[in-house]
Amino acid sequence: MLPNAVLRRWRDTPHRVLVGEHDAMHRHDRIARPVEALMGSGVRVLPGVGEAAVHEAPGAVAEIVRELTAAP
Repeated sequence: MLPNAVLRRWRDTPHRVLVGEHDAMHRHDRIARPVEALMGSGVRVLPGVGEAAVHEAPGAVAEIVRELTAAP
């Protein structure tokens, strides 16, 4: 996990926090609250994915990046 000061710096930068549904290390129920408090955003859960979302669901990750870069 990154230090809180680092996470807070991302509040004003467009970002998305993604976790895999089966990610045992960064479980949605454990990180959702800190992400909201420190970064001001929610967490998107990628269904059927573990800890390697970029490798396990590259299409889903690419779509989220497209959404992010298309945002005003």
